[in-house]
Amino acid sequence: MIRLGCDLGFFAEDDRETINILLTEIQPAHLQISAKRKLTPEERDSLRAEIIRSKLKGLTPPDFGSIITDSDNNNESV
Repeated sequence: MIRLGCDLGFFAEDDRETINILLTEIQPAHLQISAKRKLTPEERDSLRAEIIRSKLKGLTPPDFGSIITDSDNNNESV
């Protein structure tokens, strides 16, 4: 979903590379390599959550101002 947000322009284009790297780093094998040991599924989930929180803090907040809903379109014609 976050990559879709980039494609739709909600995130700054500069953040695309960070997001691509993040999506690779949170894969199970990459998590175990970074931990330098075999992890249980629970440990992987915990490490994955820490990495995601850390990386997302560094991104520019998404811009949802460009979203136009059907109700917005209906109100304009009134």
